[in-house]
Amino acid sequence: MTTETYRSGSRSDSRRQGSRTFAKLRNNPVILISYAVLIINSGSSLIPILWTLSNSSRSNTQIFSRFSLIPEQVNFSNYASMFANSNIWSSFLNSAVITGLSLLLLLVCVLPCAFILARFRFRFSSTIYTFFLLSIFVPNIVLLQAVYQLFSSMGLLNGR
Repeated sequence: MTTETYRSGSRSDSRRQGSRTFAKLRNNPVILISYAVLIINSGSSLIPILWTLSNSSRSNTQIFSRFSLIPEQVNFSNYASMFANSNIWSSFLNSAVITGLSLLLLLVCVLPCAFILARFRFRFSSTIYTFFLLSIFVPNIVLLQAVYQLFSSMGLLNGR
């Protein structure tokens, strides 16, 4: 092997590549603005999660008094009462069972279909693939009422 082979994978090349990427960002304002919008959107998506965690350690009067992400006084009695007065473990178990069965059913149904669509070409394969892609764009909230009615008719609500 030559010296060139060793130099091509060195750290200095990766640093140069990183500086080139940064130079592209600096010189292209569209990419820079796109990254800024993505960072702001990601940060704004974290605020409800932080607010929920913050409110979980407050009393009711502290929650309704003013908006703040940092509680004045941390109160862990909410967690103690949640585990003592509710059947949270049963709910966790129920969620784990439903998630596991859904995943198993999904794998059994989807993997063979995906293999067939990827490997074989038949008359309506592109049409079926298009319908699969279009179904990604349907929001889950649109299907929520239909799923609720289906679960209700099957007697799957309030199970344990």
